[in-house]
Amino acid sequence: MSINKVIAEDGFVIPESLIDSAMKFVPTDSESDNSSSSLPSPSSEQLAILKQNPDLLKQSGLDPKILDSLSPGKSAKTTTQDIVKQTLQAQVQTMIKPYINFIPAILTVLFFIILQSLTSLIGLLIYPLLWLTFYILEKTGYIKFTEEQRTVRKMII
Repeated sequence: MSINKVIAEDGFVIPESLIDSAMKFVPTDSESDNSSSSLPSPSSEQLAILKQNPDLLKQSGLDPKILDSLSPGKSAKTTTQDIVKQTLQAQVQTMIKPYINFIPAILTVLFFIILQSLTSLIGLLIYPLLWLTFYILEKTGYIKFTEEQRTVRKMII
């Protein structure tokens, strides 16, 4: 229920740690040619044309917000990792958008399945744990078991 409130206020966003984990599998420029090169910087005219036509970027599967990070002053700092990360995040967001109403229900079901499996594991371990507890209590002398015989009347028909 608490995640539902967060999704209603901020919208569903893929966590940064998940994207960073996915980015570890993406080869970088430094791995392919052993140099830490950055992307060539587009001219200010090219940036202006792309900002006027954001549909061109959307057709390519890119987010128009990437243009802000490609400003001429920042181009030296912009690496392929940053652009790929932003593109990956934008593509995952657009892929999830049709299913956004089902995300709280899916998270609830996943949480229930995880808790159910943990309780079933505890249910399997309860009998050995009880035996071990009474065994330890008996060996330490905290409890004792005595055997006794009683006379019992039994009715036979």
